[in-house]
Amino acid sequence: MRDDLIGRVSPGDKPSAERENRVADQAGAEITGIGFISEPGGAALLQRPDRDGRLPHRPNSDVPAYGVMVCNEAEDADVACILKTTKTVTLGERPVYVNDQNATSSGNIGWCRRPTNEPLYVAYDTGDGTPAAGESWGPVPDSYLVRKGFPGFCILAEGDGTNAKAVYEDGISIYYGKLDAELSPASSAQMTAYYYNGTTDATSTVTETVYCTKLLASGETAVPSGSDVWCLWRSASRHLEAVQWACTSS
Repeated sequence: MRDDLIGRVSPGDKPSAERENRVADQAGAEITGIGFISEPGGAALLQRPDRDGRLPHRPNSDVPAYGVMVCNEAEDADVACILKTTKTVTLGERPVYVNDQNATSSGNIGWCRRPTNEPLYVAYDTGDGTPAAGESWGPVPDSYLVRKGFPGFCILAEGDGTNAKAVYEDGISIYYGKLDAELSPASSAQMTAYYYNGTTDATSTVTETVYCTKLLASGETAVPSGSDVWCLWRSASRHLEAVQWACTSS
């Protein structure tokens, strides 16, 4: 993005229509409808998405077209509000963003959207087959591609070999898996996640660290290894929290 078009403005200055409509990214695509918000001292930040609802972002690795990303940081506020995006780090992590129709190289500026209730395309892992209407596919750690049987997106139309039209399912998502080690209060353990294969819950290749704030049943000292656990994403501490479990017999 051209720094000469996104720098500071003098206190009290109103950016001209030409300035607002000529802010461009590295590929030369035009950003329109950008809003400026004043900081103490007169700094102006690019803050609103463009008229198509897109936001500028800079990924830390190559992102395919319609890749699903996460972001919890933005670039230096002295320049602009540019999201710093990455692959999903933790199962269930939010908020998520979807890259636009152009692949974005690591370190370059691209465009993305915050999924809402409007249909959009998402890139999927072809190793899980072809998405079909009505299925749930969602983001998993260390990937920009959605995987079958995980919460996140409801597929609206069969995939085209790379991408599928879907709608984001906002709200509470439950993650289900089996503990690979004992889970004690105020501690964590590894879990192998289950996914829904269209008929039943099956063991996936996805593993994740889950946490336990406290045990629900009096007298319990730990959840045994091998137990099935149900988890929710806890945004305040940014991890999966085990909220229910079915203990195996020892």
